[in-house]
Amino acid sequence: VVRNFLQIMSIYPVGSYVRINNGMVARVIGGNNTQITRPVVQVVSYANGDPAKQDFIIDLKKEKLLFIREPLNLTPLDPVFHLA
Repeated sequence: VVRNFLQIMSIYPVGSYVRINNGMVARVIGGNNTQITRPVVQVVSYANGDPAKQDFIIDLKKEKLLFIREPLNLTPLDPVFHLA
């Protein structure tokens, strides 16, 4: 029951921001039904703070060494992150 609920609601909803274990900040752009903690993300900034290319997409299901370290609330941090 819990797995079905999480597949519908998602731990990391599409449009939310996360920090990956390598320091990059990314926006969730899709989920993975079989591995709900490993969504598809679009990197918005590198670990050093430089903005990333718009087409830098990572499927965390396929990249076994990368994982989400923490969800982020970027609203108070910087108006540059108001992308949606």
